[in-house]
Amino acid sequence: MSDDHEPTDSVVEETDKQRPEKSDQPDNKEASGGRPKYVSTGTSRFAVNDSVYHQVGTTLYGPYLVAKVCRPQVYMLCDANGDYINNGTEFIEVALLKSRMPV
Repeated sequence: MSDDHEPTDSVVEETDKQRPEKSDQPDNKEASGGRPKYVSTGTSRFAVNDSVYHQVGTTLYGPYLVAKVCRPQVYMLCDANGDYINNGTEFIEVALLKSRMPV
């Protein structure tokens, strides 16, 4: 082994050269004053046990009950017996209309 070869951080130097400068990448914390902001995806119009119709084109199916709120604006529906509609298919809010009559 020769003593004239000193260890270098060549791997670190190469990766540093490949990385863009910190100022090239906007930091969410810097833009919002130090803390990232929560962006709301919206709220749900319906709750569990609400009576709704499923609208396909101009045809209304139902009334059904909201069985579960899967995530904001997405629901699973059931009939009056508690059986899921379409084997538990998720329905988006824009395809549902509030029913004035209970199931």
